[in-house]
Amino acid sequence: YKVPQASSKVKEHKRPLIEFCCEHDSELSQTAEKYGLPYLRLNKEFADLSRPEVIQQLIEWVAQHPGAHLHGSIPCTVWSSWQHMAVSKNSPKYAKRLAFRRRKSMELFSNFVEVARAVRGNGGTISFEWPRFCYGWAQPEVLQFILDFDLEEAVFDGCDFGMGDK
Repeated sequence: YKVPQASSKVKEHKRPLIEFCCEHDSELSQTAEKYGLPYLRLNKEFADLSRPEVIQQLIEWVAQHPGAHLHGSIPCTVWSSWQHMAVSKNSPKYAKRLAFRRRKSMELFSNFVEVARAVRGNGGTISFEWPRFCYGWAQPEVLQFILDFDLEEAVFDGCDFGMGDK
């Protein structure tokens, strides 16, 4: 995998945005493009962010782009409160599979933290999102990340900002 160069259409003094685990058509990257901000959209169609060599290339890209902003949006499905119901309604095999998927989620989160350390070390900033009641927030690795990076909570309801689904 090769991490691309920042868009040549933008001025170098603008802070690059790195979107870690986003959708292929993410609103955040679309907005960055609209305003002429350099961005790197990292989704599953682009690269496998669980692979160490991809993370290493990303860290090298970060070193060449000081002051970048890293935004994490790792899938939260395995941490949803609905998983309690699914575990109780399904066989023990489901719970075992869920435990495996949660381990994979934390491995991906660890890769995000590795990139976050590089971004922070190169003068950049970090943000991370999950739904308010996501059980992922209670994971020791996530709590330690919040402490290590001195992150603050920002809570909002999308409907208050005109967001909703069909």
